Amino acid sequence: LVYDNVKTTLTVYKNGDLLIEENYEVTFNVPKRGIYVTRKLNNSIPLLPKKGVFGRLENLFFPYEYTKKLDIEVISVSEEYEVETKDGLWKLKVGNPTVKVEGQKKYSIVYKVSNALIAGDSTAMVYWNMIGADHEVKYKNVTAEIILADELVNKVKDVELYLGLTGINDIIPAEKIAQGFQNKKKVTLDANQALTVMMHLEKESIAGLETGNPNNR
Repeated sequence: LVYDNVKTTLTVYKNGDLLIEENYEVTFNVPKRGIYVTRKLNNSIPLLPKKGVFGRLENLFFPYEYTKKLDIEVISVSEEYEVETKDGLWKLKVGNPTVKVEGQKKYSIVYKVSNALIAGDSTAMVYWNMIGADHEVKYKNVTAEIILADELVNKVKDVELYLGLTGINDIIPAEKIAQGFQNKKKVTLDANQALTVMMHLEKESIAGLETGNPNNR
């Protein structure tokens, strides 16, 4: 299975909800019943690896800086689907379980993540892996589009783009792109692999966001 093209549109609303639209163009080299979309039910911002004995111990015993439980609701799927939650993962199985497909295929998925933003000391953080969790398939092209609600356009303080999946040792800082969000409602990012975006907003700009550090260590 090869993901030829993946486009994710992430819309951030003032109430802290995210609307996710994912479009996949895949090639089945062998017959399969469809694809999986997997998300972690705990949205965790990992601490970047630290040097030295004490730094490594901190990453080992306290790997996450912030953690928040997510509520995910399916809006629409282009094919027959089934949702499964197990071991802290939300798994969307897309495709007819009785029919195998091969060759090229397109899928479209839309779902909402409620109250997804994480409250830090002075900012509200959006931390999102644009292609899901626990993927072991090959990606040829990934495009991520971030759309901000009108009220949030001028509230972005900082944005960091990472290449790779979420994690502790496999997340590699690629570049900061805060300049690209100045007074912009929509920004498009391109990469040839997984994309993870960390965006800091002014905390006061998110309606009803709980205050304090929601650290669930």
